[in-house]
Amino acid sequence: MMSFKNALVGAASFYKSMLDNALLRDPDRGLAHFKDTLRPYFVKGVNHVFLWRFLQIFRAYRGQNEFVHWIGRFEIAQKRLLASWSDLLDLSDLPEVGSAEFVATNR
Repeated sequence: MMSFKNALVGAASFYKSMLDNALLRDPDRGLAHFKDTLRPYFVKGVNHVFLWRFLQIFRAYRGQNEFVHWIGRFEIAQKRLLASWSDLLDLSDLPEVGSAEFVATNR
């Protein structure tokens, strides 16, 4: 389980010191300790990701940046927001293609 701790890179490497080596070595609770320690610090789930991306649009102010650079950053944030919004679609609610219900919805 120590390899989990060593595999943390980038922004996640900051949290290495929060992991207890003795608990990571425990075969029964090692993975649970790893997940329980890191989970509160990372965004998860489609609802949370959508909300996070939605709020990022409000924080995408230009400030002192050049307009051309700001537009690029804003468009990237907008594309990410639209992608996370489409992840919220529940495909099980849609009728089967070719069914009477499907035909009725397209008229």
